[in-house]
Amino acid sequence: MSSLSLLTQHDTRRGSNGFDWFPDTGSAREWNHYSASGATQSHFEETRPSVPEIRIVVDYKGEAPRWLEPTVQALNELLSLPANWDSYGARPIDPKAVSFSLQLLSEVMSPTVPAPLVVPTNRGGVQLEWHTRGIDLEAEIQQLGNISICYEDRQSGDEWEEDLRSDLTRLSDALSELSRRG
Repeated sequence: MSSLSLLTQHDTRRGSNGFDWFPDTGSAREWNHYSASGATQSHFEETRPSVPEIRIVVDYKGEAPRWLEPTVQALNELLSLPANWDSYGARPIDPKAVSFSLQLLSEVMSPTVPAPLVVPTNRGGVQLEWHTRGIDLEAEIQQLGNISICYEDRQSGDEWEEDLRSDLTRLSDALSELSRRG
């Protein structure tokens, strides 16, 4: 389980690393904490949006997981897609689906799992995909709290589809298997 968490209060950051992410503009601000061991290193420059729709605070202990930065960047790119981005009437990506996707990943990803491919859905949702190490895993987020999972393991022949609501065990197990094969 990752040490990453999504927070809404800044006062819980003491002794942690992290960054504020403003998904409507793609700007981020790295912040440093000072402790007996010194300050953390900065990786982002500050850019403040005029009026953000959402503000997500990503907090983590120690070094950021490798999947975090590329995933946040990919999720941010989805938010810049206009209505009809696919020329077939696609909806713009719902910022709540982006936020929920990041929250979901914070719950199920370990530092050794590769970053997912982040794909927009034409209904305004987000699909997270892993196609590596003999496993095809897709998690589609259309509505908050509703996750559709498709899993296929070409080595074992195991495959399943399931809608998850609150129990993320099968998704966590699939990502753990993917990580073990690294």
